Amino acid sequence: MIRARIEPEIKTEAETVLRRLGLRPSDAISMFYHQIILHQGMPFDIRLPTERANAEEMVHDAPSTPTLDPDAREWELGTVFDRLRELDQWRHFVMKLRGMELDVGH
Repeated sequence: MIRARIEPEIKTEAETVLRRLGLRPSDAISMFYHQIILHQGMPFDIRLPTERANAEEMVHDAPSTPTLDPDAREWELGTVFDRLRELDQWRHFVMKLRGMELDVGH
């Protein structure tokens, strides 16, 4: 059994996403733990921005702005997944950039 305190807004938003994926929170936690075992560590990078130069590096490494054509009636499944990956990369980039802004001057 795992008990954890999570900010209510974060919990609500995450559980909304999980429901859309057809997962329960316990499924997500189990998947996370399996990934920790497979990676022998966290399954993603955890770092603190150290300088403003990191912001320039992040801008340089930013994915291209994703686009979806809402008028397209038929999409190939691979194309949809490619666009979703691009959107996810863009979201991660924005979250990193926001984190840098929050840490500047503190």
